[in-house]
Amino acid sequence: MRQKKHTALGISLFIFACIGVLALGCWLWPDKGIRIGELELKWPKLSEILETPTDTLAVGSEGSAIGIIDEPIDSAELMSAEPVVVAEPAKPVAVAPIKPVEEITLEPSDTVLEPVTRLTHLAAALEKADSVPVRVVYYGDSQIEGDRMTMTIRRALQALYGGGGVGLLPLHQTISSRTIIQNLKLSDITQSTGDGPQRYMAFGPMSARRENKIYGPMGQCAVLDDSLKAGSEHALWTAYAQKRKNTESYFNRVRVFASPTIDVNVHKATKSKDESQKSNSVYILPDSTTAVTIALNGEGDVYGICLESDHGVMVDNVPMRGCAGTIFTSINSRELRDYYQATNTKLIILQFGGNVVPYTHTTKQVNTYIGRVRNQIRYLKQLAGECDFVFVGPSDMVDKSGSDIHTHPAVPAIDKGLKQLCDEEGVLYFSLYNAMGGSGSMQAWKTRGWAGSDLIHFTRQGADKAGEMLAEWLVEHLTINDE
Repeated sequence: MRQKKHTALGISLFIFACIGVLALGCWLWPDKGIRIGELELKWPKLSEILETPTDTLAVGSEGSAIGIIDEPIDSAELMSAEPVVVAEPAKPVAVAPIKPVEEITLEPSDTVLEPVTRLTHLAAALEKADSVPVRVVYYGDSQIEGDRMTMTIRRALQALYGGGGVGLLPLHQTISSRTIIQNLKLSDITQSTGDGPQRYMAFGPMSARRENKIYGPMGQCAVLDDSLKAGSEHALWTAYAQKRKNTESYFNRVRVFASPTIDVNVHKATKSKDESQKSNSVYILPDSTTAVTIALNGEGDVYGICLESDHGVMVDNVPMRGCAGTIFTSINSRELRDYYQATNTKLIILQFGGNVVPYTHTTKQVNTYIGRVRNQIRYLKQLAGECDFVFVGPSDMVDKSGSDIHTHPAVPAIDKGLKQLCDEEGVLYFSLYNAMGGSGSMQAWKTRGWAGSDLIHFTRQGADKAGEMLAEWLVEHLTINDE
């Protein structure tokens, strides 16, 4: 039998016929769909297929329509996703009217508090810090990884109010720190940064989540379980200071946050007899200790290890790579509340927003993100009790999608929205974007060696500069008069 040949005309007619049938289905199909038993069949309308996004933020002076990503904005998977491709139009296209940043308004809040001007709770606690140590917890995205920025804040506060130690650390450090060196052995085998025990995290890839939401105060935990990682039920953890000339290098207390099924032995330490610390174990070391070794045996979770002092102020560095700061409600409330109470936490710093910038193109998306952040702040406030809050907004970031390099239009929009949100929720706001110099400042910082080649992240010198500006601002709001 001779095979029938398909001509170009025949193929074209077939394709157009298929498109016509699909379009006819869009037109004739009922809006509510068709139900067959428990099965519901729906068909998209032509308006949904052909509709273009509106209310687009300005991109440069001319602007262009950009695709919208509405959902998950808080995952490392999103950060590694393929970038939105903006096709060059063959002819000029009409773009919906652009709403300037000045006109962006948030959806009304059901509760509006008086704007705060002072770190009242922290200031009061620091007056007694000689006998009752005070905690600051600094959550942030990759801008604070490796103790960047946090280190500068810690040194400034410890220089003024005393204290020592770096605060909270994970069992397995996957990113090197500027202040502390950690080593983890599982059954005498040293673990590389890419290895280590099974970890669960409230942020990052969805595959790292756990159903019970028990992640601990860092939003991550390491699981010692031979069935998940051979030899992990016999762990040996050591930590020592990078340099012995700074306040965080010296400590005399260790807290281990772990399951009661794990036997903890802190070398050369005495376990505290304070039964009030039910959520953790406190171990007493000689004054001016700079290194510690801890053996952990048994099956269970390790939520973190604190190196601290018995007086002054401690500042925890809790980086969450790829996070937008909208994951706290997915962490068990008891875990967070117990930690804040046990450590006398009087200030929580949240530094987020940068990870949503590349995927934010409309004012609706800005409002959606601000609404999610509002929920997180209210959740943490309920858990932390008498505690001050500071939100650090995103730094300047560059948009390279067009022919020129300029500040991403979402940065000032998100910055403005976060400032208004913080005023409404009784939270102090530090605009890192404005402190840097506003629009185009990241390029200026790169010229001075303060920003990386990606024009998104700081260099070490840049992180130090940003940390110094924030530290000065914090101290100012500790000493400012209530009037």
